[in-house]
Amino acid sequence: MTIRCRNLIIISAVLAFLAGVAPAFAQQTTTTTTIQTSDDDKQGGIGIGVEGGITRNTVTGPSTPTDYFDTRTGTLVGAWIGGNKPGLIGFVGEFLYLFRRTGVNNGTASDVVTQHALEIPTLFHINFGKGSSSGIAGYALVGPVFTINLQTSLRSGLSTDNFSSGDVGVMAGGGFEAYRVGFEVRGNWGQKRVTKNDVGNLQDLKNRSVEFVLKFRFN
Repeated sequence: MTIRCRNLIIISAVLAFLAGVAPAFAQQTTTTTTIQTSDDDKQGGIGIGVEGGITRNTVTGPSTPTDYFDTRTGTLVGAWIGGNKPGLIGFVGEFLYLFRRTGVNNGTASDVVTQHALEIPTLFHINFGKGSSSGIAGYALVGPVFTINLQTSLRSGLSTDNFSSGDVGVMAGGGFEAYRVGFEVRGNWGQKRVTKNDVGNLQDLKNRSVEFVLKFRFN
């Protein structure tokens, strides 16, 4: 009888222990952890967007008068990918369709040279300011830019065969971004000659342009 009572006491104690542990274990295993994503996390990684703007282009060289060519306005449109807005340094690649115009100073419409080109800036961004989607972030930019001339048109003067097929330049400038909308001002200093050979006094000419760009970020 004593043994049975002892066994009942032990069994009751074990059941009581299990009854107390089971709910706590079940609660622990079913608890979910909610991770809050900050604005900076949402803006991290690779961004994708579109852009458009105007370009003010001219050509200059040591063998020509500084006022020989007139600065003309063209347009550009395209897309970009890259970013790292919350970080200190980011990389952005752009793919732009460029309509560029250059004209002889005080010339007529027949003296205007127009070029359709593919412009590919590969730029490093040095960021500063708030990197969240609700903040304003500024940045400086610098890097090489590659230009492929698709079509050159002119009504008089030089033949299109005299122009180079492309250019390699240095681009630098700055901009800011707020609420996924950005604005940049940047210069493009071409390093290759505009013409393939010496034509008259048009020797060692190089493109110089200033771009005003409006950007929109999708993510």
